[in-house]
Amino acid sequence: MLVANHLQPAARKAGISGQVGFHTLRRTLASALVANGSNIRLVQELLRHSNPLITLDAYARSTTPAKIEAQGWVMEQLLTEDSKAALAAAKPASTRTM
Repeated sequence: MLVANHLQPAARKAGISGQVGFHTLRRTLASALVANGSNIRLVQELLRHSNPLITLDAYARSTTPAKIEAQGWVMEQLLTEDSKAALAAAKPASTRTM
């Protein structure tokens, strides 16, 4: 239900025409966390990788400036105003923009 009722419609709204599934959501979350400076150990634990090197190998490549900008655009398209406000309030002070 999550994929059919929420993820697929959000992907279509963002202009993504290909198949989007739960694994896509998982990878997007992990990439966004790494790109926004989350502790790699935290990301590793959330993804349940056996060690942080697996997480670094998979997601450190997704943190180039161009990729970060593209990920930010996708997140802007997917999030509602309420969820954006909630994320801003929950973001650690060290990563908030001034």
